Amino acid sequence: MNESPFITHRDKVLGHYGTAAWLRAVVLAMWNGSGYKIGLSNLTGLDRNHFEAFLDMVKGYHDRGESDPAFMLLADECRARKDQEIVAEKRQAELDDWCDDVKYELSQIGRKSYELDDRYEWFSKLFDAGKTPSEAAKACSLL
Repeated sequence: MNESPFITHRDKVLGHYGTAAWLRAVVLAMWNGSGYKIGLSNLTGLDRNHFEAFLDMVKGYHDRGESDPAFMLLADECRARKDQEIVAEKRQAELDDWCDDVKYELSQIGRKSYELDDRYEWFSKLFDAGKTPSEAAKACSLL
């Protein structure tokens, strides 16, 4: 028996680029089409290699469906990755709002808002530590 296409193309699916994200969406749509909708308009933009990966996986799913353990494992990995991306997006949105508030607080104590940009990593650590924007601005004034 040939290797499962979900093993053969795993690295493409789990890559860190736009087409890989689309292939992950395809895998999730095969696993649960009502929970993970996907449009197929991206097909026209696929290079030959990714298009063949797409076709191989669709055919593999058609032939074996969820009885292919490699498919189920990859679907689990895609779901976990999707969950991580959602958490990261939520954190980034909260951090962006927090940074806006810190810039306001910096202006209130006579500091420049660009100080946050200059020390972004340092401020990010304060955000992760649960500091309020006011506390972060005051901590910056001690530097």
